Amino acid sequence: MKLSTIIITYNEAQNIERCIRSVQKVSDEVVILDSFSTDRTPDICRNLGVRFEQKAYLNQIDQKNHVLTLAQYDHVLSLDGDEALSEELAGSILHEKDLGFPNQAYLLNRLSFYCGKWIRHGDWYPDWKVRLWNKHEAHWGGSNPHDRVFPRKGIKPKKLQGDLLHFTFSTLQEHQRQVKKYAEISATTYFGSNRKFSLARMILSPITSFVKSYLFRGGFLDGRHGWQIIRLAMMEKYLKYKKLHQLQKMKH
Repeated sequence: MKLSTIIITYNEAQNIERCIRSVQKVSDEVVILDSFSTDRTPDICRNLGVRFEQKAYLNQIDQKNHVLTLAQYDHVLSLDGDEALSEELAGSILHEKDLGFPNQAYLLNRLSFYCGKWIRHGDWYPDWKVRLWNKHEAHWGGSNPHDRVFPRKGIKPKKLQGDLLHFTFSTLQEHQRQVKKYAEISATTYFGSNRKFSLARMILSPITSFVKSYLFRGGFLDGRHGWQIIRLAMMEKYLKYKKLHQLQKMKH
């Protein structure tokens, strides 16, 4: 049974070699779809002998569904450029591959490295995501910028042992910039789908996130890193509704 690994990139020079090398032993091909990076990402990819394609970026879901069409084989493993397989996870994938991938979809548990610390609590861990599947049985969907894989109805994905390593932000400033960017994208998506602004949601959504993630799911156990994460998660929820309100006021 053959496996295509598909990866989207934009300015991932500091991460992409680690990502590619982590999947080489499980993959029969590695396909990169790059959004015209301005750093060394293209050179690194080409030097590692992968198939390298470029396409202008529209949004996450469009980019990920497009690279899916470039895969030569039916079974695909999908990663972002800042992710990598742990040795244990690579072994789990090889085991399923030897069996002929008896399941149509598989869940991988993402473990994030944030500002110098592995985050093991809150909404960030465990963080199960469908990232290995038969490309005819699932597709990317969701609401930009928060994409996810939707398997065909009736498919129950199998959980694999080992972690999908996610190398996130090196600094608090990087995280803050992404929060503002994602809030803007989410608000624009909501506005485009005619979702109405709700003052109650703007107030309650951050509070609900705090109670669920920081208290019930133990985000506080990650110390100051856990506090930074929940604080910025609450900020993103607040900002997206604030921006949605601004867009709707401008319309009228």
